Amino acid sequence: MSVELGSEIAVHVPTQEDYDWLMKYLDDKGITWVSGEPTWEGNEWEKYSNTTSINFKEERGISFSPYSFYKKYGYEIITLDEYKRREGLMEFSKKDLKAGMLVECRNGDMGILMPTTHNEELNVCRYNQWGISNLEDYDDDLIFTTYKDDGYDIMKVYGYTSIKKPLVVEIGDRELLWERKEDIKEYTMEESQEKLGEEFKLIK
Repeated sequence: MSVELGSEIAVHVPTQEDYDWLMKYLDDKGITWVSGEPTWEGNEWEKYSNTTSINFKEERGISFSPYSFYKKYGYEIITLDEYKRREGLMEFSKKDLKAGMLVECRNGDMGILMPTTHNEELNVCRYNQWGISNLEDYDDDLIFTTYKDDGYDIMKVYGYTSIKKPLVVEIGDRELLWERKEDIKEYTMEESQEKLGEEFKLIK
């Protein structure tokens, strides 16, 4: 889902603040200009100011040109917020959910966000075409709180589609809007044995 070098994508950075943020983030990732110079070398934003866009097409690094250049040659031009979203950096909460979005839970259940029949408030998810779960059962971070079952925690949110009847829940060509990033702890065999309190061997 992240924006990779070699992608025909340009990130529009209309402000110096946007440019500075992106340059620091790319430097932290070890990405340089195509020349091999670090991204903090100089201030390329001054050349094109609010039309400055950063190009990811080159596999050996990034380059820059004005917005109009990339538009002329058919690049996908995205905002900095969109770039952050694709990198998994954008926050997503319950207030960002909209009717027609598709959610995927930790246990694999899928559901379309539906408005209630009584008003326009969005407060139910229909899972696997039969179950119903109120959005009131979730906290702002989309964690299921009604009872101790993290299987219903929302892990992914996919883009809007029109709600059709009969209700069919499938990803199709929906765009992934957000994915929960969780720290996965890594242990050596010795550390794992120590935590379990007994020796074991791994089997396939």
